[in-house]
Amino acid sequence: MSRLPRRILLGIALALALALAVGVSQRRSIARSLLEAELRARGVAVIESEVEHVGLTELRVRNLRLGDAGDLVVDAIAARYSLTGLADGRLDALSLQGVRLRGSLGEGGLSFGAVDGLLRGSEAHASPPAVPATVVRLDDVTVELDTARGRVDLGLSGQLEQQAEDRVELRTRIHGRGALDPGGGAASAPVDLDLELDANGELRFSGAMLAFDISATSSDAALALRTSGSHDVASGRGDARLVLAPVELRAATRLTDVLIALVGRPFAIISGSLQVQGASRGGGETPPSASLDVTLRDLGVASEQGSFEHLGADIHLDGPWPAATPPAQLVTVSRIDLGLELTNVRVSFQLRPDGGVDISAAECSFAGGRVRTRDPFDVSAPTQKLVLELTDVELATLLTLVDVDGLTGSGKLSGRIPLSRRGETLEIHQGRLEATAPGWVRYASRAGTAGVSGQAQGFDVALAVLSNLQYETLVATLDGDLAGSIPISVHLVGANPDYQGGRPVDFTLTVDSHLADLIRDVRAAYRIPEEIERRVERGFEKRR
Repeated sequence: MSRLPRRILLGIALALALALAVGVSQRRSIARSLLEAELRARGVAVIESEVEHVGLTELRVRNLRLGDAGDLVVDAIAARYSLTGLADGRLDALSLQGVRLRGSLGEGGLSFGAVDGLLRGSEAHASPPAVPATVVRLDDVTVELDTARGRVDLGLSGQLEQQAEDRVELRTRIHGRGALDPGGGAASAPVDLDLELDANGELRFSGAMLAFDISATSSDAALALRTSGSHDVASGRGDARLVLAPVELRAATRLTDVLIALVGRPFAIISGSLQVQGASRGGGETPPSASLDVTLRDLGVASEQGSFEHLGADIHLDGPWPAATPPAQLVTVSRIDLGLELTNVRVSFQLRPDGGVDISAAECSFAGGRVRTRDPFDVSAPTQKLVLELTDVELATLLTLVDVDGLTGSGKLSGRIPLSRRGETLEIHQGRLEATAPGWVRYASRAGTAGVSGQAQGFDVALAVLSNLQYETLVATLDGDLAGSIPISVHLVGANPDYQGGRPVDFTLTVDSHLADLIRDVRAAYRIPEEIERRVERGFEKRR
């Protein structure tokens, strides 16, 4: 393991020599002067320090405060040493208690203010990475990190122990807390973070290179992750890898709480697992880059708005922040129930660097047939247009969506429904569905005749024909704002064998649909991902 900087060793040796010749108060004053001179030489301003004890084998410092803003505060430092250890370039033991380190993470990277000079050193005091003692104990350490989304506090305790000349073992407990703004402005509830991890691993030193391999497990054993990599102190370059083992989301209550806070609505995770793998590299003169692979399997979610069953996704993100994905990221869901039941759902999308989401294709099974859209559209755009293509959907199922009691039918329909969205307005423009084969329509009113109006020879004739209409042609057209009542015009050509000997009929009727209430229910659930998208988009705007 690398030795301590020579100036610090000389300072400690000088302090020991002086301790034999001067009184206690003089020892403290000299030790404090040497300590502060060494820190100033490294560009660190010492605001306060109190040398409590200087002895042949121990040095104790209290109330150390670095930087005008108190970037580093240490309540107590205790160092134990021996002449043999000092000659070998290390302390026997170092203990830090009550440490408060303040930092920020922004576009310029990670900074700890006045402490940066101590962490990086300088050309005049450059030295390979090293742990300064055979055993380093940490007690009540807090790192306060300000980010663009809020503050995160990391508390830790534990120890580092030298196991060989180039290897140090790490054992620590980390407790993270914070309230992060998900990006939705003042109206958005902060996302509360509260996570405790037990971390174990090792650090290896080779010249100016530091390598690390650390595993961590949450206190409830629901999360297990491993990070490894290296950092070159001389060049500032490094790399890191992160692997989050498959997490059973139902058991990971802390993670679920974060997801609920991000969505802004309560829901329950019924099943599913999450796995994450990531890598980053860069530093020095090398531009930073990062990648993240997120895998979701068999996710089941239930809420007041509806449910999702067996959701799966493999998503690749490229960074640095803001992250983006390549085209054609795929999400599949076996069943969605949001008032409409959709099965075998497939959505292909791309996340852009500006936070927008492009849907390149989407399809699902509905009412015994298929529904798809092939035209790309931007989810984050203020206006959107897409065309739903329906193939072989069951007329019987579609008739359950209209507000006409006693109206039933058979057959399969195909066609197109153009949709446009502007703000909160969602409209159908000249939608058309047509029967692909003959079928039948029957109307047996059990609640009066409200809801059906004829435009043929008379309403009584229409009712008689509809009691058992065997159609050859059925064409339905839809047009209007889904916030209100949508009239569906149905053109029928066929015959009723029980009416006037089955003579042919050709007429049009209008049905007031129940689609308005249905779409409002679906859109209530749609606002969940919509709200997430808005928060992400606002977060990007803050960074610009």
